[in-house]
Amino acid sequence: MKKIILATLLISQFISIATQDATISAFSSSYKFESYKQYGEATKALMNVYDIKSYAINLRLGWLTYLNGEYTASIKYYNQAINLKPKSIEALLGKTYPLAAISNWADLKNNYLEILKIDPSNQTANYRLAEIHFNRNENKVANEFLGTVLTNYPFDYYSNVLMAKIKTKQGEISKAKAYYNIALLSNPDDLEILKALVQLQ
Repeated sequence: MKKIILATLLISQFISIATQDATISAFSSSYKFESYKQYGEATKALMNVYDIKSYAINLRLGWLTYLNGEYTASIKYYNQAINLKPKSIEALLGKTYPLAAISNWADLKNNYLEILKIDPSNQTANYRLAEIHFNRNENKVANEFLGTVLTNYPFDYYSNVLMAKIKTKQGEISKAKAYYNIALLSNPDDLEILKALVQLQ
């Protein structure tokens, strides 16, 4: 009986090692195909070892199908990765790419809000939500999200430019100039900022 149990364990271990080796090989192939922008082939390489319970495979397939323009499939794989790891910010951020590609702004906004439930200070989510509200002329809300970013990243170029635009819309010209000038320190030759500063004179 002990021999049977031992043999079963050894076979199980052998299968596990073989499966792991095949998965590593598939990932290696997918990276190679991706480097040549052969996204369909990169996807096929992983489908040969697809496991619905594998977070890594679903996450990778979400990215590859997005690159290949298969946005619905991409969202499906990212959702599966999120189901497996509900607090995965990398999967939630990954899902934003296909959502933006199909202009699903409502789900995109909710996706960023889900990220903030996990990480309230997340730079990307706060900045993108600020952009969304700015584009809707909801400047007060945009200001709140962007304020969180600038608290943690006061010298961030893009956040300072966006805050300058928000302050301009709110009629706070002196504050707009201040934010533009901070951004200008990151890129002194930025024609957009220089033009904006002239217009604010």
